[in-house]
Amino acid sequence: MLADQKQQILDLFNAALAPLLAGTEVQANITLERPRDPAHGDCACNIAMQLARQLKKNPRELAQAIVAALLAQAADGNLIAAAEIAGPGFINLRLSAAARQ
Repeated sequence: MLADQKQQILDLFNAALAPLLAGTEVQANITLERPRDPAHGDCACNIAMQLARQLKKNPRELAQAIVAALLAQAADGNLIAAAEIAGPGFINLRLSAAARQ
């Protein structure tokens, strides 16, 4: 993944988290990782599990809210083709074919 693409994804995460973190003092430290198994996607993020305790929410439900906001913002499909939740709240992203080129 290119640095520009990574920054775009981080910006999408920040925008998705803004309404969830509004009115709180919680800070989000978003990190993107490459999954060990390529079948899990192109990048993964565990921000929902990091924030769940502080926000007093179920990590999987928090991940669902984040994914919904991410997909709404990335609706043009130029960067993210799919986002899915795995396990207790991992968010796995698949880049679009256009983004891979």
